[in-house]
Amino acid sequence: MNLQEHIRKIIKEETEHLSKQDKLKQMVLKLGWEKVAQILGGFDNLYRVAFNNDYNEFLNLFNNLEVVQSEKKPKFILYRFEKRNNIMVYDTKNNYINLNYKVIWSFFEIGIGLEYDETQDIIKKWLDEVYNLRGIRPSSNDLMI
Repeated sequence: MNLQEHIRKIIKEETEHLSKQDKLKQMVLKLGWEKVAQILGGFDNLYRVAFNNDYNEFLNLFNNLEVVQSEKKPKFILYRFEKRNNIMVYDTKNNYINLNYKVIWSFFEIGIGLEYDETQDIIKKWLDEVYNLRGIRPSSNDLMI
């Protein structure tokens, strides 16, 4: 059994009660959007089938992150699903938030093909609506604490 077949089998067993779209979204959270796009034959298929060609549906995957203050760096607020796997890090002193490039930012830049400023505007609006973070400068960074 190759890797793709194995992944499909696991996802099927774990998510029999979910719709196809919800299963794909769960796969994106577990494996990353690039891997799932590869399995589905490209980004366009992933974007259409899992997210209805709506980037907000992708961002909605991250609406319920755990929010905790960093123990190592008290000026940082961490947004994550699990410890040591930060999706976003908010620097309260300098008023900017770094998003994990591979998890979120690359979806817009590589997948959709948006420019940096366009991605920043979309994420800024989402942060305001979901996390009540206004006037924050979002940026991307692979170096998360």
